[in-house]
Amino acid sequence: MRFHTVCISFTQESDGERIGQMVAAALGFRFVDEEIIFKAADLAGVEPERVAAAEQKPPLLERVLGILSSVEPLVRSSPGPGRSSAASSDELRDMIRAAIHEVGKLGNVVIVAHGASMALAGTPGVLRVLVTAPEEVRIDRHAERRMLTRVDASESVTSSDDARRDYFQSFYKIEDESPTRYDLVLNTELLSAELATRLIVAAALG
Repeated sequence: MRFHTVCISFTQESDGERIGQMVAAALGFRFVDEEIIFKAADLAGVEPERVAAAEQKPPLLERVLGILSSVEPLVRSSPGPGRSSAASSDELRDMIRAAIHEVGKLGNVVIVAHGASMALAGTPGVLRVLVTAPEEVRIDRHAERRMLTRVDASESVTSSDDARRDYFQSFYKIEDESPTRYDLVLNTELLSAELATRLIVAAALG
């Protein structure tokens, strides 16, 4: 079976985002991450930063604001024409899920993060992938890459993992991110990003 949509979930410092970009390039698919935020904002009629805040993902919010400021002055201190600040967090989360479905329907796309694997579970033509690595490995990577003490790196990775669990609970009422929720689970402790990419591409091509 050939898959038209690849959803890649990943834990911090598992290299999942980079692998997602490489998979998209290898398949000739569109790579989607922040675009989900803009699509959801359009559906909800609110500013993109409010949608990002509803996801409770500060790093993503910072990137969205950076993109907005470098493209055109869309971010305002008050809602612009057609935009509302009244949407609740639940409504914005609904829009994020709706945006994932809308992007997934287009096909030929790699969607990274946003719990897309959960949102599109059971959808034909969707390959759901989890990229992860043992906690100790991810802590070591984080300390080295960010030049942190191991204690600080450990706190950061633990916080990220906790936020990930909270995200799945908040958005999808999932208490346990079981490996069986995915079609393919890759451990990058020993697998290089290149090899992980080839495995995902092979699975996507059937």
